[in-house]
Amino acid sequence: MRVVKYQRVSTQNQEVENQTNSIDKQIELLGWTCVGEYKEVMSGTKSKDTRPQLRQLLADARKRMFDRVIVFSLDRLGRSVVDVINTIHELEEVGVNIFVV
Repeated sequence: MRVVKYQRVSTQNQEVENQTNSIDKQIELLGWTCVGEYKEVMSGTKSKDTRPQLRQLLADARKRMFDRVIVFSLDRLGRSVVDVINTIHELEEVGVNIFVV
């Protein structure tokens, strides 16, 4: 299983370390291979169109560079339920699943 990590914090004062540690433990526990990571410091209220790392992740998903995206929690993908559902749907359309720690 080829996975990528997506981590997001809202402000420069926050760190992704707690997300990284939990995600890395889960990847190791499940025996998956991490093939990349996308880190963003940006409010979750911003649409995916204005979040460069999420845009890149979606572009790479369309190229089938990985099989699954692992996130610490769904609110890391976005604050709007509609945006989160649309992002998950866009990934699933190209055969990529989401795994939430």
